[in-house]
Amino acid sequence: DGGKVTCYRWGHGVEADGKRSRHMRKHHQSHSRSQAYQELTGMLASYPYHLYNAVNQLSAYKKCKATLKSDEALVVVDFAENFTCREAVEVQSGYYCRNSVTIHPMVMMFKKGETCERDAVIAISPDLNHDATAVKTFLRYLDTHISIHHTTIKHLIVWSDGCACQYKSRLPMYNISQRFGMRNIEITWNFFGSRHGKCEADGEAAVVKNHLDRVVKA
Repeated sequence: DGGKVTCYRWGHGVEADGKRSRHMRKHHQSHSRSQAYQELTGMLASYPYHLYNAVNQLSAYKKCKATLKSDEALVVVDFAENFTCREAVEVQSGYYCRNSVTIHPMVMMFKKGETCERDAVIAISPDLNHDATAVKTFLRYLDTHISIHHTTIKHLIVWSDGCACQYKSRLPMYNISQRFGMRNIEITWNFFGSRHGKCEADGEAAVVKNHLDRVVKA
């Protein structure tokens, strides 16, 4: 109205002490029509690049999955949202002091004859530090699982997001170069693009959380 365009936009706010807030919130904005048009077209300019990356990434992932060799396994890893533990019967104040656990799914796909089989190792830990050390520990559990149940696999093709503290900085790169201490296994690591990392790991985490909730309520 009056030539103005009003909208909400997500962004970091400012705390009472003047510092930039860590939390994202919706902020009410008002622009002239020309300003709103310029801002919108500026944001849309990067969308084709984002879409191009998403399409090509999915194509590369499907090709990787379809061309697995008999001694290879495709592994998708990601940290799920922490699971909040609860009691079947608890006092009212217990609601406000629940503990959480880390859930880190590792979904493995491999060839068995002419079919593509699927297996998963779900790491659950009371340690809430989602860092490179946790990833190294969890992948060693995967290594143990492979050494027992999938002895023919010698090459892991891993896909993860690009979170720096978990998978894509100095310490994670060192761990990758050392193969996470795994025995006689070669590792090739691939990174999903920013905000493109939804994958099989999310579904596995959802199944685990749903099962835990049903066990508690039973």
